[in-house]
Amino acid sequence: MSSSFGLILFFATVLLASAHWTCPKQCQCHARKEIACSQMTASQTEEFFAAVPTIPWLSAIQRLSFNDCELLDMSSFPVIPNLAYLDLSRNRLEHVESLRHLSFPSVISVNLSYNHLTLLGRDSFLMFPNVEDLYLDYNLIGLIDWEAFRLFKLRRLYLNNNVLSSISEHMLRFTPNLEFISLAHNHLIAVQSSNFFAAQRLRRIDVSYNYIQRFDYDSFSPLYQLEILDLSFNNLTTIPGSDFKQLVGLRVLNISGNPITKISSGDLSQPVLQVFDLSYTDTLRVVEARAFSRTPSLQIVNLSNNRRFSFLSPHAFVNTTLLYEINVSNTSLEILPEEILSKASKVELSGCPLQCSCLQKSIQTYYTTIVNPETANCSTSSGHFVKLKDLLAMNLVESCRIKPILPFGDRTGSSVGEYFSLFCSANINDAIIMWTFPNGSQIVVNNTSEQLAAAYRMENRASTAIGMHSSGYEFLPTRSIDRPRILATSEQLRFDVLLSSDSGEYRCTVTSGGYTSQRTIRLDIDHPFINIYPLEVGSHYVSLAWNNSLRIRANDRVRLFLNVSETGKTSARAIQLSLQNPWFSYNVMRLKSNQNYTFCLAYVLFEGSQSNTFHLSCVDVQTQPNLSFWGSLSWSTVVTSFLILTSLCVLVCFRTFYVRFHIWQQAKYRSRMNQSLSGQSFLSNSSRNGNALSHSITFENRSQTSELLAQSHSLTGFPSTSNHDTSNGHLLTVEDIAV
Repeated sequence: MSSSFGLILFFATVLLASAHWTCPKQCQCHARKEIACSQMTASQTEEFFAAVPTIPWLSAIQRLSFNDCELLDMSSFPVIPNLAYLDLSRNRLEHVESLRHLSFPSVISVNLSYNHLTLLGRDSFLMFPNVEDLYLDYNLIGLIDWEAFRLFKLRRLYLNNNVLSSISEHMLRFTPNLEFISLAHNHLIAVQSSNFFAAQRLRRIDVSYNYIQRFDYDSFSPLYQLEILDLSFNNLTTIPGSDFKQLVGLRVLNISGNPITKISSGDLSQPVLQVFDLSYTDTLRVVEARAFSRTPSLQIVNLSNNRRFSFLSPHAFVNTTLLYEINVSNTSLEILPEEILSKASKVELSGCPLQCSCLQKSIQTYYTTIVNPETANCSTSSGHFVKLKDLLAMNLVESCRIKPILPFGDRTGSSVGEYFSLFCSANINDAIIMWTFPNGSQIVVNNTSEQLAAAYRMENRASTAIGMHSSGYEFLPTRSIDRPRILATSEQLRFDVLLSSDSGEYRCTVTSGGYTSQRTIRLDIDHPFINIYPLEVGSHYVSLAWNNSLRIRANDRVRLFLNVSETGKTSARAIQLSLQNPWFSYNVMRLKSNQNYTFCLAYVLFEGSQSNTFHLSCVDVQTQPNLSFWGSLSWSTVVTSFLILTSLCVLVCFRTFYVRFHIWQQAKYRSRMNQSLSGQSFLSNSSRNGNALSHSITFENRSQTSELLAQSHSLTGFPSTSNHDTSNGHLLTVEDIAV
């Protein structure tokens, strides 16, 4: 009976408590599973945290939202056993370490965005061992400890809109299940693949809106699983094709908003790439032939909103059989080759200054391919704008006027030694192009697709371009180079290596159907200043350094030498260096002492059996004289050696004096003892009783006699004399003591 009454009392207490607990005014409680609070003061926050443990349905709460409150610290945060979603965004939190004394094993999502977090220390989120989604965006995080994320079940990490300037390669060391990371809107300058190699399940990386100038592949673990890479709105000037080659599983690549001027052949080599986006940039001018030849799975290409984009090669999409959509809207394209329209299922052309006379035949054939022909316009020779939809019903009598297309204008420049191209093409496919060089020589080209493919294969025989930050170290192969230094196609005049003699005016003449048009391009070539100087000079070596290097791409025909010669002599020693030496330094050994040397950094171009030095930087250095033994000693060495020798001498002298003094003191002491014993022996006759020796020892010499007896026993090994021996007549005489 009493047990039944207690049970009834317990349920009554629970019902009474549940009846009296009400949701706070600033909170909303939904189905006893969710509590959402906002705009609480600091005191109200503390009161709420203190009242949470009294909630009758505490174990049923799965979601807690605490936003726009004066939450500064989490030391009083209550324990909610089955909490799954924790939203603490839009507060004033500066750190989360105050929660370390608690544990929330059931939490799978934590939102700490829009707070004041600045530092993520070691094991900052150890209280959430099973979290899968972590939102840390819109904070002031500038430093992350390499063990901050010890979260083995984390799948999505949001670090965008912070102030991170670098990423530690160990930051993701303990996140093996991470699939997505967002680092957008930070201050990153460079990104390496080693920053992410620990997360072997990473599928998507977002590093957009940073200041990234390069994306280096520097790890031994390829990111095979990476599918989406967003590098939009950074400072990339070229497509890092050699680094992207390792991303073999990449499906979506977004590099829009970067100051990239052209898409060259070989820049993209992704076998499963499906979506490519290079939109919203004011620098893109050209898409070369075979630019997408190594992306056979490409489906969507977005090149829109590039106001200076004026040339798209008809052969840009060779080998792409799955192309679905091309967006070139809001660009400067005046013509769109028929090969492009035949490749894609959908083409967006709105906002382009198209020429109606050059596009009329293609529109009639591929009208269904064009997206929104009602909004796309073209212009006639008289300057009138016509919608593409109306162009079908029109019968224009004007023909397409041939003219050269110069994507980079009539003046351009580069540096000596660079891989460079002058672009000039015709707005008609079957046109003949003639290049006239500054020295008057001419080249006539009329490339077909087969000839362009042959030129592309010839170009690929050259070594792959190695970036300035690469560690490649290749020397000139022994085979001869059969590729010409200057190659002309119907789209460009390509220079493997620019020389000073290549500067001047080039005339591009296009001819078709008896009509001819020409334009002139001025090429300016500057010489980069390379200053070579000595870092350290010895008697038999010199350490050299230089401030810059030529950007050589054709490393199969250019060598870099360091020539070492004695002043006034014609013979020289040539040391071959790497063209991509990232340290810009070298130590020259085996030199003569006190000798004048000339060190020259020489770039040499090899064409067949001929060689030509096209850039030279020299410095004169005199080696140090060969120092003798005394000359090699410094004042500090001499003073130190003198002090050590003086100390040794003083120590030896002191030891010798001490030993001599000790021997003299012992001798003096023993002589006095002998004199005392001799006097006592004379006074005491040959007494035969047992106390003879004791009578001869007075009070004055007792202590001295005891010491002398002890010394005699230790020296002779005789046993000490006892009273029994004395009584038997075995007495120790004075003579024995003296001995």
